[in-house]
Amino acid sequence: TPFKSYIGGAGIVEASSNNINIGTSLPGLVKSVSVKVGDRLNQGDPLFLIDDRDLNAELLVKEANQIKARAGIDEAKAFLEDARAQYALVRTATNSRAVSVDEVQKRRNAELLAQAKVDSAKAAMVVAEAELKATRIAIERLTVRAPVACEVMQVNIRPGEYVSIAGPSGCGK
Repeated sequence: TPFKSYIGGAGIVEASSNNINIGTSLPGLVKSVSVKVGDRLNQGDPLFLIDDRDLNAELLVKEANQIKARAGIDEAKAFLEDARAQYALVRTATNSRAVSVDEVQKRRNAELLAQAKVDSAKAAMVVAEAELKATRIAIERLTVRAPVACEVMQVNIRPGEYVSIAGPSGCGK
């Protein structure tokens, strides 16, 4: 043997640096675990997935709201076109006695109101898109991913267990 003397002992060998306890920003039931001890991972590889059924159901509602908002824009635009046509009829009347000033003003205001409804419908669409995007981001956050390229040192969570904000497993670089 190459050594003159030996020391015996018991213990655990761990990486000297860069041990990372993995946590989650959203609590829930673990749906699946994608890794096992010894796996080598790249940054962004999935570690485990938290149950996403409630957010997937919410996603369906948000997608329906987006469709409804899009239809609201089309409806408001159609109303605006009608109001513009009605206002154009009285605005271009050649005989000033054929249409009262009050009627012209009403149709002008109807056009302005229709334009405001188009603007409001467009704003509702922006809100619907933002809500949809937020739900998609929340679903993505349910997949806990490796923060760096690493080797899995421990897996302390199983499908069906509840994970809180604390870290269930570890990676070492």
